[in-house]
Amino acid sequence: MTSGRHSSHAGEDRRPSADAPRRSIESEAFQQFSTPIPLGLAVATAAAVTPADRVLEPSAGTGLLAILAEIAGGSLVLNELAETRAGLLSLLFPDIAV
Repeated sequence: MTSGRHSSHAGEDRRPSADAPRRSIESEAFQQFSTPIPLGLAVATAAAVTPADRVLEPSAGTGLLAILAEIAGGSLVLNELAETRAGLLSLLFPDIAV
């Protein structure tokens, strides 16, 4: 007897719900996600960046952590493999090679 509920059987429809974040093919391919603002603020607080610091962002994404490090006075070294996000970073940080 079944209860009418979905179970986790092979072949089950696993489409995301309507309120799930939308991810591009590029985001899926590079397994990207954007850092939530509260987490970014926690990271910035823990890092305690000062103007004497050089901050390496090896997967800079949409730039949140880099923005917070720049606000704190750190100098930035940014890297991003995804072309779309690298283009965004180039607009946000025109004086820094990405």
